[in-house]
Amino acid sequence: MHNLNTPVSTAARLRALPFLGFLLPAAVAGLAILLHQLPALASVSSMMLAILLGIALRNVAPLPAAALTHTGFLVKHALRLGIVLLGIRITLMDISSLGTTTIVIVMTCVFATFGATLLFGRLLRVPRHLTELIAAGTSICGASAVIAINAVRRGPEEDMAYAIATVTLLGSVAMVAYPLLAGLMGLDPTVFGVWTGATVHEVAQVTAAAYQQGDLAGNVGTVTKLGRVVLLVPVAMGVALSMRLGHREEDGVAGKAPIPWFVLGFLAVVILNSVVSVPDAAHQGIRLVSELLLVLGLAAAGLQAHLASLMRVGLRPLLLALCAWAFIATLGLTMAQLLL
Repeated sequence: MHNLNTPVSTAARLRALPFLGFLLPAAVAGLAILLHQLPALASVSSMMLAILLGIALRNVAPLPAAALTHTGFLVKHALRLGIVLLGIRITLMDISSLGTTTIVIVMTCVFATFGATLLFGRLLRVPRHLTELIAAGTSICGASAVIAINAVRRGPEEDMAYAIATVTLLGSVAMVAYPLLAGLMGLDPTVFGVWTGATVHEVAQVTAAAYQQGDLAGNVGTVTKLGRVVLLVPVAMGVALSMRLGHREEDGVAGKAPIPWFVLGFLAVVILNSVVSVPDAAHQGIRLVSELLLVLGLAAAGLQAHLASLMRVGLRPLLLALCAWAFIATLGLTMAQLLL
């Protein structure tokens, strides 16, 4: 029995606090959300800020082990639940309103870009796991797609951090460049909206870029993007199936993957949102909870990431992300101009 007179170490006291492991990620997430409200950082997503702040804190400040005890739990569960609730943004009616031509453009951009990025990754000798994360982030929906595919692949958190950083950076460049290019090329608002929605990475980036060309372009771009997000389901299931069928990793070991139930949960929320009239207050509340969970999970992921591991990745994945972005931007613009 422990002697009551024996001094208890500070570390032991910290370990005895059951909620301490949630406090640090929550504080990082809260700071990221506050920083996102600043005009200078409004174009940087709170998810991106959360993972960057987590990485900085993990690698600059000495942190007690007790403060990191629940980061793994948050990365696994908060991110997956956040993806499930992300389905509240979309309805099947949104997708059907796109029309056959736009749906063809979106599906072609997503699947062709994913496949082309895998090919580019092999040519550039980027590890398969990181290549798939960049492919998903570029072709589907930025950080949310990276999170979903990483949950299926169960790779290192450093790869997820790197992929999110690259696709967010290039998506931000696209957000600024697309409206400028639209004016130079004299693009029709519908063409511009479809091009933006089918090729820019994040939903917020699409909205910011598309509405600069008017309400018609903004509405078309936003709905096109939401239709693209739904393709997260077949892509994630395809990655899981590839691993289950014994796709050989670079170390020669056959991959294993569970069925990504959280992706099916995302689809279920989309269907539920399509057939049930959700009150506006509940709708906004679920959207907020989804964003908070994603920011919290990414803050925890950043707190797990080691800067030395990120630096060892090198610049080839950034070049890969640039090639993937150039591919989807060119393909989407060409198809929109030819078919619309």
